[in-house]
Amino acid sequence: MPHFLILKRKGDKRYIKEKNILIQKALIIETKDQIYYNDLFRAKEKFIKEEFLKENLHISYKSFIDNGTNNFKKHLNRFREILRNFGQKQA
Repeated sequence: MPHFLILKRKGDKRYIKEKNILIQKALIIETKDQIYYNDLFRAKEKFIKEEFLKENLHISYKSFIDNGTNNFKKHLNRFREILRNFGQKQA
């Protein structure tokens, strides 16, 4: 299960309970400590990158791996950049 799922709805509309507003694109963000970045997780990540994303062009995936300090502050600038790009209108 991903740590973050960010959705962009069609027309930049917000989620409204019991309303069907189409999702234009989705961003899956995964955060892992190095100790959990094991062969099982790598296999799942490989499937996502090599198979799932090919069939779901409106979905993107990013992962951030920590070195064991449980401090993801070093990733904040890259995370902000990804979010800025995600929020931009498509041509």
